[in-house]
Amino acid sequence: MTAHQFFRRNRIWLLVVAALLLVYSNGARISEATGVPYVKEGAFAVTLTVLVWFAIAMFSAMSAAMKQRKAEGAHE
Repeated sequence: MTAHQFFRRNRIWLLVVAALLLVYSNGARISEATGVPYVKEGAFAVTLTVLVWFAIAMFSAMSAAMKQRKAEGAHE
């Protein structure tokens, strides 16, 4: 899987991360306006979780692609 394919498959999650970063940057104001505490901290935790998931998924995809190329090279 190429990087382009990976990001195309996960574009919704990239939009979620962008939205969470916007919430994080305005978290204090959103908390004051809605009365919901810890909006900023929650957005940070979810963003961090999604980014760690992205890193693991990218590593897995890269590892699988490398194994596939190695296997194709062994058959030639």
